[in-house]
Amino acid sequence: MTTTITIADKAVNATYQDKTGTTGGAGTGAKFDVTKTNGEYSVVLDSAVASAGSGYAVGDTITIAGGQLGGV
Repeated sequence: MTTTITIADKAVNATYQDKTGTTGGAGTGAKFDVTKTNGEYSVVLDSAVASAGSGYAVGDTITIAGGQLGGV
């Protein structure tokens, strides 16, 4: 008897677009594009003008939940 097991997992390299986050500051409404390459994440503000949000200040820390990036 043969049993086939299929394992599904996120690719090592992935792109997540238009993700929102929270900040300790007054910023709201921004959307970010996150790219994971070989385990390293890079984040840029989405290029659409409507994605800029408002109220952010230089040095704000943005937190994006792992659940939005295929994790927990």
